[in-house]
Amino acid sequence: MISGIFAPVIPLITGAGMIKAILVIMMALGLSDESSEYYILNFIADSGFYFFPVVLAFSSAQKFGCNPYLAAMIGGVLIHPNWNALVSAGEAVRFFGIPVRLFSYGSSILPIILTVWFMSYVERFAEKVSPNMVKAILKPLITMAVTSLVSLIVLAPLGSYIGSILSGGIAFLDQNVPVLVPTIVGAVQPLLVFFGMHLAIFPPLQTIQLAEMGYETVCGPGFLAAILACAGLPWALPCAVRIKM
Repeated sequence: MISGIFAPVIPLITGAGMIKAILVIMMALGLSDESSEYYILNFIADSGFYFFPVVLAFSSAQKFGCNPYLAAMIGGVLIHPNWNALVSAGEAVRFFGIPVRLFSYGSSILPIILTVWFMSYVERFAEKVSPNMVKAILKPLITMAVTSLVSLIVLAPLGSYIGSILSGGIAFLDQNVPVLVPTIVGAVQPLLVFFGMHLAIFPPLQTIQLAEMGYETVCGPGFLAAILACAGLPWALPCAVRIKM
């Protein structure tokens, strides 16, 4: 399921990441990070990650069998400027007495996946209870209102907590046993790629770390070790054969 959600959006991550890489090269060649060229290219790359919940909502909806346009709109709720203003203000927010936890959901993953999964059930319920005469109006109303509120109050904060725990666990290993993570990832990378499981495991972890810390410590180091090992294999095998002979 995770592979099915992430596979269509891999080009977005790749394109945004490559623009960032080009920026690093341009800075090494003398481009100032205060120039308008840097500013424009930087926000072009950042938009791919900042609006990631909207894109991921659309992809998740196609996987869960619900309306992708309503899902994209609900993804937009999580990154709306007014919501971000509430988060920046940091003051307690309540909805009819119910406390609303304030988190920033830009570049987030788990909150929107949980939300769209829940939305798939809400939409089916709205389909059943809405009279045919007003279904075109009532069904999206119920779906949008119920899903958005439950997401902001329950599901999105839950997803953020889970993401923080995952990111914190990886950061703990990286700080205390730094060799362990790239060693394990590098060792199992060929098998994961063979079965297609790398799309289910690494993009979510990468994006969570990028959102939490601004960098990632899992996929890059581990894949680098594995790919360098594969690159050395064509030379290592003939040498091993000669030694054996």
